[in-house]
Amino acid sequence: MQMRFTGRTPQIARSQGRGLAMHRHARRVRAGFTLVEMMVALAILSLMMTIIFVPLNLGLNFFHIGNARSQLQQSAQAMLNRMSAELRQASFVFPNDALPGVTDKAPYTNNGGLPYYQSTTFDETVDASAASSTPKSIVCGSNKQPAGNPSRIDFLLPKMATNGSPQLPLTPGTYLVTYYARRQTPFDSSFKSNPFDGVDNPIVMYRAQMPLFDNSSPPKKMVDISDSRYPSGACSGNEDQTSFWLTESEYGEPNLEPLSINDGSPNPTFASHDLLTPRGMGLLASHATDPTLGATAFVPNTIFLCQDTDGDGKIDHVRITLDLAQYDEAGAMQTAQNVRLSEDVDLPNIQ
Repeated sequence: MQMRFTGRTPQIARSQGRGLAMHRHARRVRAGFTLVEMMVALAILSLMMTIIFVPLNLGLNFFHIGNARSQLQQSAQAMLNRMSAELRQASFVFPNDALPGVTDKAPYTNNGGLPYYQSTTFDETVDASAASSTPKSIVCGSNKQPAGNPSRIDFLLPKMATNGSPQLPLTPGTYLVTYYARRQTPFDSSFKSNPFDGVDNPIVMYRAQMPLFDNSSPPKKMVDISDSRYPSGACSGNEDQTSFWLTESEYGEPNLEPLSINDGSPNPTFASHDLLTPRGMGLLASHATDPTLGATAFVPNTIFLCQDTDGDGKIDHVRITLDLAQYDEAGAMQTAQNVRLSEDVDLPNIQ
């Protein structure tokens, strides 16, 4: 038997074995992360997340802003298209403010050269239940003053013949159409003025349609559009409806809803009163939040500029400027988005 000499005694071998085990254990302990290393790693991770998600969030915000603006633009264009299309069919357009060559003669000279009445005292002209008394007391009394309203336009929409031309002279089937602006809810149930709010109570555009003739035989005009519609003394006949059409509250806001409600009769008149402004949007009024301006603060930037281009005393051209807005939140003073569109409308059917 041969013995191999390793050069190590048993004690030395055991000591070296223990040292090797301790070295391996130390390496296993050092394989973890220190607190400082973890904090540095988290800081780097946070920085990377910021670099990734901040531009992504900005991109999403720009997308939502662009989408909201696109919807606002489409809504404004749809409103403008509807108003201009109906105006082109009109056989007569009433002036909405002082207009040389038009309002400086009868019947407007009976009303100070202006087309409307404005109440000089608080009244319930917005209340449908007051249709039989309050408007007449204004139009036939002294608590009124002449007024114009460039944010409103009234015109006659005649019955059309089969060839697409208007039937003249005017016949049953002719409608008096009005586009007008006001706060969505001007007064509360106790007739106290509701403050303007871009979200909860914006200034909006309404379309009122009322028949010019009733269903009697022979037909009678429901609204007086003759030279006698501005009475200087006693009233008689259908002044209630006519005065509702001509009269605005002390805030310069008309309310034509009482004239535009179907009574459910067997021969319906197809009257209507529609909110033209999409929900969540309103007409921009630059001074609506300025309490020092009083009633004039509610005049929106949207206007109907009427013109008599050939000097014959009849309006034959209207320039529509529509300023539509969308507000951030209830009570907000600033608009989130607003769009302004304009269109010149020639009136080929004016007679």
